[in-house]
Amino acid sequence: MAQDRYLSVHVEDPRETRARLALVKTRLAAHGVRLPPGRLARFERLSEDFAAKTLSPALAGRPRDLAELLEGNRDFHEVAVIVEHLLPPAPPADPAVLSKLKLVLGGAPLPSEDANPLPRSTQFELYVAALCKRGGLAVKFREPDCVITVGGVRLGLAAKRAGGPGHVRRLFVDAASQLRRAGLVGVVALSLDRLFRPNDERLFSPSAEALKPEASRIIEATLRPHIPALDRAGASSPALALFAFVVVPVAVPRENRVGRVHSWTSTIQESGSQRSSRRRRKGSAPHASATSRPAVGSRRGLPSGGHMKAWHSSCSSVRCRSGA
Repeated sequence: MAQDRYLSVHVEDPRETRARLALVKTRLAAHGVRLPPGRLARFERLSEDFAAKTLSPALAGRPRDLAELLEGNRDFHEVAVIVEHLLPPAPPADPAVLSKLKLVLGGAPLPSEDANPLPRSTQFELYVAALCKRGGLAVKFREPDCVITVGGVRLGLAAKRAGGPGHVRRLFVDAASQLRRAGLVGVVALSLDRLFRPNDERLFSPSAEALKPEASRIIEATLRPHIPALDRAGASSPALALFAFVVVPVAVPRENRVGRVHSWTSTIQESGSQRSSRRRRKGSAPHASATSRPAVGSRRGLPSGGHMKAWHSSCSSVRCRSGA
């Protein structure tokens, strides 16, 4: 079994956001796409108020606008990654990317107000694909959601955004079924944002430095209750790995800064033979039915004996607020 984590805190200067907005709008315009009225256009206006210091986490009086600014900051920087890595500077672009991106530009200002979850769900799908592309992997948009090539091996990637705690296991099973129908082994990516912040919660901290420990605590606290169910669902599935993401908007009133705590963790499932070997090293009897994992990328055999490990977490010390 191999595990990895990516933990980061991003708090931008308004000038950085303005420059990135200009780049994204220029790239979209090159492909005939404009920001429609909606959450991202609204973020552009609010970010100008923030730059002018008429809107600030340190000021009272505009709680709804502040909530939209923080959520918009989180959404915009994901869209920026998508545009920067999936859209070339000039046409032509992948028609599938353009079609999905136009859908992403819709949606309500706050996730809890989405009448249709598809724009943000598609945003997560494209964001994960963009991260793969940024990492130097070849990405093609086809079933299950996209196919990535790692060291000459084709892997399916199925991305799902959970709307609540009861969705997690079902979404993993649905993603595994997508992989199976595509005839590929691969990766399941889950967005767990709504589990940590069902009412659009955001974090307020006395300093950016104080936010750094929160990334690890957030992903651990959010994922841990679901590990047993995911462990069972992962056994004998075509999912070789699980990537779990949690992104939370943050504000630092004293420094007049806004940003995001971004954390994800990956778990590579171990094969039955690997698990048996680990048990023997610990002095326990090997599992009688353990079998060897097929070669990665095999279209015929599926991995068996999958196992995921639970994490332990501590409580967050940074204040969390919800509502407008």
